[in-house]
Amino acid sequence: MIKLEHSFQPLDNKKPDIIEINEQRLEHSVPSEQKKRQKFVSKISRVVQAGKKEQYSRSNIVIYHTNREFVVETIPKEKDVLNRIAPIISYGKFPDYEEEEIDWINQVVSDITRFASSINNSLPFSNNVLEKFLADIWRKKQDKFKKRDLIFRLVVAVILPLALIYILLHTPQTAQERIPKLIRNWFLEIQILQPVQDKTPPPSVMQIALFISLNNALMISLAKIKVSKLIR
Repeated sequence: MIKLEHSFQPLDNKKPDIIEINEQRLEHSVPSEQKKRQKFVSKISRVVQAGKKEQYSRSNIVIYHTNREFVVETIPKEKDVLNRIAPIISYGKFPDYEEEEIDWINQVVSDITRFASSINNSLPFSNNVLEKFLADIWRKKQDKFKKRDLIFRLVVAVILPLALIYILLHTPQTAQERIPKLIRNWFLEIQILQPVQDKTPPPSVMQIALFISLNNALMISLAKIKVSKLIR
């Protein structure tokens, strides 16, 4: 469930700005809620300053986003007698990259529309426009996160077996006796510590470790590739 925080500065300067968190408006005159207001303003400033800015063509939508947070700035239809406008500012956090995009994007668009209606404003574009804009940004982020995840898994799959073998080979015999039984049994099963009876020269320990690393990397890579891409 995506939870957004919204703000709006009325065109009437005599009225205080509206800040809504978890569908509850913060009271401007309540001292205990000043910290919440300050925290909200700080989050907006952080994302706007550090994030990437993207403006959807031919619409009044601007989105600032970092790896984990986003700020959506939408311009309502309403203007005052001086033709001034005031944006609606919405803050939220991206879900996990495996989240279905249609679910959280619908929640974001629905909540922004609800807030606009609650302050008697309307957005000058259809929901589909904002949905498409968010979906484009989300797909780019998903690709980025998936590549990072794959690289991390490959590094672990290749380095871990080599590191374990290296530690084992450079560990004194007395210390080897303290190696957990599970790890020792695993090495015995793949015959790293067992003598070879035939005349064929046995593979070195590092060769076996390298084979295990390459096998792990191959398995992870294949698991990330869609079958449709392999049979084209």
